[in-house]
Amino acid sequence: MKQTHCSTRRRLTALAAVAAVAAVPMVAFAAPAQAALSYPQLVVQKSHSPKTFEQGETGRYIVTVTNVGTVPTPGTITVADTLPTGLSLASPFPTSTGWTCITPSAKLLVCDTMAPVAAGASAPPLTIPVRVDRDAPAVAVNTIRAGDGDNVGGDTSADVTLISPTDHHRP
Repeated sequence: MKQTHCSTRRRLTALAAVAAVAAVPMVAFAAPAQAALSYPQLVVQKSHSPKTFEQGETGRYIVTVTNVGTVPTPGTITVADTLPTGLSLASPFPTSTGWTCITPSAKLLVCDTMAPVAAGASAPPLTIPVRVDRDAPAVAVNTIRAGDGDNVGGDTSADVTLISPTDHHRP
């Protein structure tokens, strides 16, 4: 009989615990609603021409800045390019519609455009002429930065450029 009493008591205690839990209302807490973020996001790409630069000759880099964000850029876009060893800026001066460039040194180019770039669109390409030194290394890695407003380091792009030696057999 004592066993029955304990067994019954345990069942009643278990039923009371289940009933107590069932009586407590369940409240679900949802995370606060997040507003959809809308901002411009710049991606910079750089290529070069000709395919292989030659020591003592000239070449050019072509820079494209694209807004992959959800809204237009609000103002100035800045591109900064520090040329690697063996390359320097050449004439004619870097050109493109809508870009204004300054050259604080033969190795540094800073260009700005005030024209807004729509979401999914690109700024006009920027062409940068370079002079290849006669003793330039066989490979040059040219890295460029682009950003909008205070975010000048917003995106970077590196272009690996092969450089062939000067042909000493030319007349």
